[in-house]
Amino acid sequence: MRKLLLGMVLLILAMGLTAGTPTVGIVPAPVNLTIEQGNTWSASLTFKDGNGAAIDLTSYTFAAQVRPAYSSAAVTATLTCTVTDAANGVMTISLTAIQTAALPAPFTGQWDLWMNQTGPPATALRVMAGNVTIIPRVTR
Repeated sequence: MRKLLLGMVLLILAMGLTAGTPTVGIVPAPVNLTIEQGNTWSASLTFKDGNGAAIDLTSYTFAAQVRPAYSSAAVTATLTCTVTDAANGVMTISLTAIQTAALPAPFTGQWDLWMNQTGPPATALRVMAGNVTIIPRVTR
């Protein structure tokens, strides 16, 4: 399992909301992925604020996809997103060996990860994005 530590900076933007709750925006982190065809693949992500404290992921869901290009309608892969330790800000993105075996290779495309807060207020933020390379399998 590959482990990516994500030291993300929270930008607190006081928007003058009636409830007095500030809007939170997260600066997307550029992260490139390499996936080997036929391998079980996963990455553990830890979300932290600007002070290094874990972001509680209890009210969040995640979604991630791979496409040939950001503008492409075709989805190459949908990554499984699982919150594994909400209180400590840990989630995992993964693909099974069967899923990676079915991926086209060699392949270079784009991916991103969206963080969705169930609310209130409900928000959707792109927190990571980058290139993805799929390396072909030799032994079959």
